[in-house]
Amino acid sequence: MDLNKTFIGIIKKNDDPLFLGRCKIMIPGVFDGIPDDDLPWCFPQQSTIFAGSQGFGSFSYPKLNTPVRVIFQNGDLMSPEYSIIEDINEKMQNEIKESYENAQVLVYDEDEDLKIIFT
Repeated sequence: MDLNKTFIGIIKKNDDPLFLGRCKIMIPGVFDGIPDDDLPWCFPQQSTIFAGSQGFGSFSYPKLNTPVRVIFQNGDLMSPEYSIIEDINEKMQNEIKESYENAQVLVYDEDEDLKIIFT
């Protein structure tokens, strides 16, 4: 199997005991038949933490069953890395449509009723 391409997977576990942003991701055609607990930990492709200094930073963790892109570093099955697939939420679109060109959405989470939007 050629692992030197981009795959689409689904977040199955996001309870990383090391708090490094890792997830366990089911990738159809790659990890078929493997129980979720036995999937390899997948690191974020780009660091979702910035300003690696004391006192400040940012972190965003994908929710369960979220689709993500996955690559395998150097074609290594045990070195998966994920990146987020942007979802332009319809309710969020309605909130920013009046000032779309200047909109910056930092957080939009309907489940938690949390929004941070600059326009």
